[in-house]
Amino acid sequence: MNPQELIGRTLTNIFETKPSSVIESIPGPASFFYIVIEIDCSNLYELGAHEVLDWTKKDRLIPYEKPTWAIQNKYNVIGKKITRVIQRKYEDYYYDGSLSLLFENNLILEHQTTNGDQLFIGKYEENN
Repeated sequence: MNPQELIGRTLTNIFETKPSSVIESIPGPASFFYIVIEIDCSNLYELGAHEVLDWTKKDRLIPYEKPTWAIQNKYNVIGKKITRVIQRKYEDYYYDGSLSLLFENNLILEHQTTNGDQLFIGKYEENN
């Protein structure tokens, strides 16, 4: 799917799958799993590090639990409209993820792959 089609739509849930593997590494264990977003209470998409795909797999979806730092910083993107999809050069952002969703409350959502699969939610800064 063209990720730009998400603009103006509302994120209604975030899921992940059970890790397919966990590898001991530095700085800690690296888990590999899928991140799935629900848009407008109906459509499911796989949020990849570099693309958004229709969710067609049969893996069981587990509701995403925000880490403590996201709760403490009040980083909430559920129920927020996507205002921009930022796509950077794949080659320059291979590990960090080259695709970010920007929300109406100036937060971004990214699937990063620096140490396994990780969901990142943070404040948007123009140099992102």
